[in-house]
Amino acid sequence: AVNNDMSGGTDEEHAAAVRVQRMQRGKSARERVAQLKADRAADLRMQSAVHKKSITTALAQKQRSAESRVALLQAGADAEQVTAVMEAAEHAAATQVQRMARGKSARKRVAALQTQRSQQRAEMDRGA
Repeated sequence: AVNNDMSGGTDEEHAAAVRVQRMQRGKSARERVAQLKADRAADLRMQSAVHKKSITTALAQKQRSAESRVALLQAGADAEQVTAVMEAAEHAAATQVQRMARGKSARKRVAALQTQRSQQRAEMDRGA
């Protein structure tokens, strides 16, 4: 049977072309999903590494803080001096926690922007 539209070809050829297009769209979608999964896995590995580093850093700071307190007391510092040093150390630790939180928030914001951009590119590709 001959197709009546302007594109020419038979109904069988048209059906074959539709199948090829469908298969290509499926392949492209599977590739996009695989890339998204790989990106997600990389993000999780990075977050895990950052988390391990922050725990290690916190433990090291706690150890240094205790050692500093003992060293100050052994050196003959009075309670006010020890308190001042410990408050300064706590302030430094709080600043580091805030810095890490801002970094995490920024990485999350960048990831969202990257996802948004890739979605926009995918939409443009589909529209083109």
